[in-house]
Amino acid sequence: MTQKTISILGMGWLGLPLGQELIQKGHTLKGSTTREEKLGSIRNLGAKPYLIQAGPDLVAEHHKSFLTCDILIITLPPSAISPGGRRSTAEPDGRYAQTIEAILQPSNGFGPQYVIYTSSIGVYGEDRGEVNEHSPVDPLT
Repeated sequence: MTQKTISILGMGWLGLPLGQELIQKGHTLKGSTTREEKLGSIRNLGAKPYLIQAGPDLVAEHHKSFLTCDILIITLPPSAISPGGRRSTAEPDGRYAQTIEAILQPSNGFGPQYVIYTSSIGVYGEDRGEVNEHSPVDPLT
């Protein structure tokens, strides 16, 4: 297997163990968190830690290093970027979609070759059945 540089946007309950597995497989890892106190746990894995507040301005100049990678894994739920913050019951304001769109813009001149997006199926509202990246979102919160 070819060694890759992988960035995980959101080193929480999913990103941290995933990052540990990727490092054990020999990949170079960059990991982000929104909380300064979690930087040490990312560094202790052997990853380069980044303190990033995700939002539509994520592709600002100072985030180029984080987004310059072979693979970007996004583990942030929409609630992480909602106006009221995590676990918010605030209505979505479009910031999450704007953030994802900004990351994926090929015109920004840098960024990952591949993106793996993880999220809860809860963003699809009450719909049942198969969903994919083209399915309309209808979050309840």
